[in-house]
Amino acid sequence: MDTIAPLAPTGRRTRLDAQAEAQTGAQAQDTPPAPGTPCGDGPESNWLCELVLRETGNETLAQASGVGTTLISVTLILVGAFVLSRLLRRGVNRFASRMEGNIEDRLERAIERGALSDTQRFRTRRLQRLQAVSGVVRGVVAVFV
Repeated sequence: MDTIAPLAPTGRRTRLDAQAEAQTGAQAQDTPPAPGTPCGDGPESNWLCELVLRETGNETLAQASGVGTTLISVTLILVGAFVLSRLLRRGVNRFASRMEGNIEDRLERAIERGALSDTQRFRTRRLQRLQAVSGVVRGVVAVFV
């Protein structure tokens, strides 16, 4: 490999210097990874590739398994989001049903005291409001996840 000539004594780069640097840069980009590192080095290292290489010792299989890493990552994210969404929706539904019970209890106490005469109208409106609010919260939770 040719060595790059130092800069001209004036401190300016000549056209030949720029061409030589461009040529060596292109050669560096075309070189494949070192034989001992089929999975890449540092932060661009592929965890699935490294696992397959460590378990099987087959570099070709390890490089091929690196393609599946993105698919596995996306699948895990989607499954996690689905489970989290289900859990949060269940929590919202449980909260709404608990609030329904509280509303029913308060209306029953109001009837016993004689404070309300037309309870069916109050009961229906309160339950409708509660269902509307819980529906909005479930939607917000789904968008958040």
